Amino acid sequence: MRAHAEMLEFRIGDRVTFEPPRHRRLEGTLTRYNKKTVTVITDDGGGPAFVL
Repeated sequence: MRAHAEMLEFRIGDRVTFEPPRHRRLEGTLTRYNKKTVTVITDDGGGPAFVL
């Protein structure tokens, strides 16, 4: 529930940076979110990253 409340602070179009476990830091633009995930289009052209 806490993670969901924190996700609501973001807005579509926000620039975000995150570091998934065992991966390098990714940067991109938030394009969609729902109750369990957010979708970020990464700057490196790697396609969408789904974040829990």
